[in-house]
Amino acid sequence: MSIFNVKDYGNAETGRAGVVLNAGMTLASPNDVTSASNPWTAGDVGKKIYIGGNVSPFTPVFPLAGATITAFISAGHIQVDGPGTTATFVNGSCWWGQDDSQAFIDAKADAAADVNGVGTVFVPTGNYIIRQRIFNGAGQNFVGQSKESVQLLVATDFDAPADGNGAVIESNGDGAEITGFTLRGSKCIDKDFSDGQAFVRLRGTSGYYHDFNLRGVGSSGGNTRGVDFKDCALLRAANIYCQIDPSLGYDSSNLTGVRFYNSYGVVENLLSSNFTLRNLLVTENAIGTGGLSGPAGILQFVGGLIDENTTGGNFSVEILSHGALSAVGWTAWTNGDSVNGYAVHVDGTSQLILANADLGPFQISGRGALKLDAGGECRANGTIFRAGGAQSVSVANAGKFVDSPTNRYRHVVAGAFADVNWRSALSSPTTVWRG
Repeated sequence: MSIFNVKDYGNAETGRAGVVLNAGMTLASPNDVTSASNPWTAGDVGKKIYIGGNVSPFTPVFPLAGATITAFISAGHIQVDGPGTTATFVNGSCWWGQDDSQAFIDAKADAAADVNGVGTVFVPTGNYIIRQRIFNGAGQNFVGQSKESVQLLVATDFDAPADGNGAVIESNGDGAEITGFTLRGSKCIDKDFSDGQAFVRLRGTSGYYHDFNLRGVGSSGGNTRGVDFKDCALLRAANIYCQIDPSLGYDSSNLTGVRFYNSYGVVENLLSSNFTLRNLLVTENAIGTGGLSGPAGILQFVGGLIDENTTGGNFSVEILSHGALSAVGWTAWTNGDSVNGYAVHVDGTSQLILANADLGPFQISGRGALKLDAGGECRANGTIFRAGGAQSVSVANAGKFVDSPTNRYRHVVAGAFADVNWRSALSSPTTVWRG
């Protein structure tokens, strides 16, 4: 197996994009841009610049195609060919430089032509602007130096492929390793995304997917996803972070953070956070109604945090359409004031097993821990169910909730969480089995 270094397929500027995150920025006129970070040099004149933050939802500060730096006034002041929007950012983000997409595409082509077609695309330390899909693997590996040192910066005029596969990274092959990068999205890039498309999609048997981040992958399009595990058997996944930074103004209202579809294996320390619609979806991985088993095992979460969806009435985690999940040492939180919202929703065809888990609102609010539909099943041991309202667990008639004396129910009492009797915590105690 050979290694194909992306920088060997580029030029002297490959991986050398400039980046400003969470920095005060001002567009003093349609052509003047200033930043308190003083990030620019005279050598930046002529480079393309993209601003990924926005003034208000769905309003890019530059055209989607970006602008070109035309003049260097000082380290904190440049001029561009605009036209932009006169505005001031408390938290702005932008990147500037060349499009590095072709270097990735060429490296992957040689990796696929390697002996047995299983070469490795290696991405050394750097900041890379991308405007199209950079990896479409069939068993090849995609290995960055580290998630701290490799940034993949999605341009605002990113051209999503029309085939519906992973827009930035698609891995469809057995035994592939995907690791070592941070993918940063930018506002208003979803114009070409198809419904259900993901930024990163992973498929195959015995894949090892670990130590990578997605940040700011918001979308205003139809039902897009951050990371999509589809038809993965015997998968190993660890230390994956899919997170929106609300301070940058990204929109996640139509985006599911992470989805597992017909997939099973072990997932350690998954973090999916701050998505408006849904942080995690598990679906179509249980066989019939006989139990939590896929073709050769179950989807097992160990540790991890599913944190804080933000829209009333939605759920941070959903297990739907014959979904099945077993979670140990797992935390699922929600946020907001809606009495209709719960941290986890299990529909009538799906099942959930919990051990030493923590479900509910992370702060005092009207939300609960678990909503279980008729026909659905949840078994829990050593788990904390919290609620800011009247009940932490909602069990529909014909739903099956198997309780244990080791579980705790904590509701808001006199302005603080306190233990309550299990009977007062459940909407339908008659549907509960005590272990």
